[in-house]
Amino acid sequence: MKKAFQLVEFARYLLKSEHWRGHGVHSPFMYHFIRETLMKASKKPNASQYIAELRRIAPKSVTKSSFGASPSNQTESTHSLLQKISISPKYGKLLNAIVCNYAPKEVLELGSGLGVSSYYLANSNTNSHVVTVEGMKTYADIAQTTFRSLGITNVSVANSTFAEFFESLAPTPKFDLIFIDGAHTYEATISTFEHSLSVAAPEAFIVLDDIRWSEEMFRAWNQVKQHPQVRVSVDLGRIGIIFLNPILQKQEYQVRY
Repeated sequence: MKKAFQLVEFARYLLKSEHWRGHGVHSPFMYHFIRETLMKASKKPNASQYIAELRRIAPKSVTKSSFGASPSNQTESTHSLLQKISISPKYGKLLNAIVCNYAPKEVLELGSGLGVSSYYLANSNTNSHVVTVEGMKTYADIAQTTFRSLGITNVSVANSTFAEFFESLAPTPKFDLIFIDGAHTYEATISTFEHSLSVAAPEAFIVLDDIRWSEEMFRAWNQVKQHPQVRVSVDLGRIGIIFLNPILQKQEYQVRY
């Protein structure tokens, strides 16, 4: 059922999406985002260096996450797990393009996995500090070891549940970019988004992964974009991006990517 839902909803996205190359977009902010970020993301470097180093130092098999969409105590090969839970180069390069073009000083990732998306967020802009939170200690340890081995110093890996992490923060932390890739349920996504709003800078971007993973995730995305603090939402098929800048006019976009 989940696979059928994904296929149907992605087909609908392809039919409804528009504004390729910025045509028909009247907002200068969004036109610039499409032209300078979306259209140029494919030219960014991939994560092959990180993945090669991870495979060199990681164990052959690891325990599957107990926090994600399908909790399990089973083990799986690191190679297979990388393919299943890591962000694809297409969308990883987009994260990298956002970081490079908008230079967020403080970046928060909720759901490190094995660190591939963290690498995309940290690479090419050493002035950004990335805090990545992962509940599975095995995953967090692998990511942290890989970053250290590569000499990447602008990433801090926190082994914690999201709830514990938010409770531990100082009263007024402000993140300029937040990437949410946690448990794929409606309740968890809404809760994580609302906590993220409380620590987001006034002009922050919030990126949600796998918005068409299931009916629950798509329902959460449709609720998130209606939040009163959200000014602009962009549906890119797999991911959704929220812009909080209060000067922007309220608008929803479905952009072909």
